[in-house]
Amino acid sequence: MKVRYRSAWSVGFLILATLTLGIAVANIALGGRVSIPALIPGVVCLIVGIAYRRRHYFELAPGELRAPAALGPLVKRYDYDDLSQLDVRDKRVWVKGQKTGLSRMLADADDWQAFERHVKAAETFD
Repeated sequence: MKVRYRSAWSVGFLILATLTLGIAVANIALGGRVSIPALIPGVVCLIVGIAYRRRHYFELAPGELRAPAALGPLVKRYDYDDLSQLDVRDKRVWVKGQKTGLSRMLADADDWQAFERHVKAAETFD
């Protein structure tokens, strides 16, 4: 089961990238000077916005919860023996009683609810 990033985050970063790159390009066009440092925030926002659009936030697999970084190959893994060791409280995911840093704020609402139902269903069968 995969939980995607909330689309508002990617849209927000892409809008911010458009604004900052637009201002930098306008500054270059009007002033005639190329300012590379002025382009960096826009490029970073563009890369993050695209990453949030293309990658998933986290994935529930048998025996582990995987959370890939938005950029790069890093993947955090949280091992568990059965789904009863997963908990959703305070709008955050907990594995074996430890907070993972995965929160509802970044997750797609429908995916988060499906994940939450899946975890709660496992608790009712124990």
